[in-house]
Amino acid sequence: LQVLQQGPVVRIIAEIPVAETFDLAEQLRGATAGKAIWGQEFSRWAPVPDSMLMDLVRKIRERKGLKPEPPKPEDFIGF
Repeated sequence: LQVLQQGPVVRIIAEIPVAETFDLAEQLRGATAGKAIWGQEFSRWAPVPDSMLMDLVRKIRERKGLKPEPPKPEDFIGF
């Protein structure tokens, strides 16, 4: 995280998972009365943080029409 202040302008440089950016523009505009400008650029590939993993898996499975919870190994016994 890097915060640079240049007069009345504050520039924040940080990394954030893409999944956390979908409503970022709205949040920034709301917090700054519409005065914030933001941009993004790809930084790197990285594993999904553990704190977000199961929620992401559930959303993907629901989008695909599957049960939200991933199967357990014992669910495959007997096939």
